[in-house]
Amino acid sequence: MRFAPPKPVFYLSATIVAAALLLLILLPNSDSARAQQVATATPTSTPRAITLRAIDGGGRYGSFCGIRTDNTVVCWGYPIWNRDYPDLPKIPPSGTFKSLSVGSQHACGLRPNGNVLCWGFGGRGYQSWTTEPSPQGGVYKAVSAGYIHTCALYANGGSVRCWGTDDFGSVDNAPSGTFKAIGVGSNHSCGLRSDGAAVCWGYNAYNISTPPSGTFKAISVGYEHSCALRANGAAVCWGRDRYGQASPPSNETFTSITVDRYHSCGLRSDGVPKCWGSSASGATSPPAGVTFTSISAGNLSTCGISSDGPVVCWGSNVSGRSTPPTAVPATPTPTNTPAATDTPTLTPTSTNTPTVTGTPPTATPTATGTPPTATPTLTPTATTTRADVPTLTPTRTATRVSSSGSANARITQLEGDVGTLQNQVTTQQEQIQTQKGLIETQQERLDTQDGLIESLRALIDRLTARLDALAGGESPAPTATPTHTPTATNTPVTALEST
Repeated sequence: MRFAPPKPVFYLSATIVAAALLLLILLPNSDSARAQQVATATPTSTPRAITLRAIDGGGRYGSFCGIRTDNTVVCWGYPIWNRDYPDLPKIPPSGTFKSLSVGSQHACGLRPNGNVLCWGFGGRGYQSWTTEPSPQGGVYKAVSAGYIHTCALYANGGSVRCWGTDDFGSVDNAPSGTFKAIGVGSNHSCGLRSDGAAVCWGYNAYNISTPPSGTFKAISVGYEHSCALRANGAAVCWGRDRYGQASPPSNETFTSITVDRYHSCGLRSDGVPKCWGSSASGATSPPAGVTFTSISAGNLSTCGISSDGPVVCWGSNVSGRSTPPTAVPATPTPTNTPAATDTPTLTPTSTNTPTVTGTPPTATPTATGTPPTATPTLTPTATTTRADVPTLTPTRTATRVSSSGSANARITQLEGDVGTLQNQVTTQQEQIQTQKGLIETQQERLDTQDGLIESLRALIDRLTARLDALAGGESPAPTATPTHTPTATNTPVTALEST
């Protein structure tokens, strides 16, 4: 019965082949399970926009700053504090603040002790608007940064103090008296007196320094227009209305108001913002379904503190003005503990070998061949079959590695293609932002020219009025005769009139 052993040997090789095939089937599933477990090991918490308690934006370049819950300041958008001047600090100063104001090329904050600290570009050969002139160290209750000057309200009494470049009397012509609110624009400023009356001074093109009569509870000063809230929350605006930025909705009431260069926004009592003015950049289209506790209009964009905490912005994102900094929530929950269970799922496949030992008796009846001459033939066959057993596993393993390697190579290639596309998109976005910046610059130049034209017209009107006054102060009788004599010598005309 020497023919019985070869059959178990052949059965063993077939079993190993089946086990190897099963292992190949299970390995991809194991890899996918491992990949899934690795994926679930990633923290489930995603970065969210920072949480602030106060926010302000503005300026011709589009920048925002906010006060964190620990009273420190963070800024984003165009680096007004570093524009064209690398030696200037790019980040706001350290320490704590209780309020802040963002201007065109600088920002100011109010320290807990009432001192004002400003940072950013301080002027091009003019009086600095970031450095409070001597005597310094005043104690203030409010501060507002504008285009090229700054104003603040003294804590004791509420009188106004301004410093910076004094174009059109925006600094030296500050009124006396007590104020409860202050706002600074381009070359003009406005404040609310203690009785609620609005007072403005400085540049007066488009009547931006001529507020309406009555009393108000809040005021916001923009580049060339301003808005204020009546006691009942109705918005009133004045100044330049080229894009409808000075035409608030008549059927809305607000708890706060904010304006900038081309648009204005009010916050309703239900936390829903309502904006008007230029909609080209989307700054007047707040996200639906989001309520806010505070909002601030910037140049071509708007940001606000949402009711659930994070900052939300909309409008133009040139220079990142609509992308506030993010923060990752602490203590993310890891879910990678099941990854260790991947190994036990592979070991049962290797335990298929003991099943061979139970089946050899069933192979005995199949060995019906009795010729003794078959013994030499079967023995080499069994040996050959046995030698094939170890070669099966390496062959399958090599195929498995090759398949995995090609897949990894394909993934790597795809990742490279995606990276290339991302670089192209980033380049195009940068080009678009550059074009937008050029457009904004041209628009600013046009606006400046418009302002100069208005100033020249006003100057011409004043000169004309002065000349008329001078002419009226002289004796008209002697000078009128020579002046009108040449016209009187026009004989044909005189003849026609006489007829």
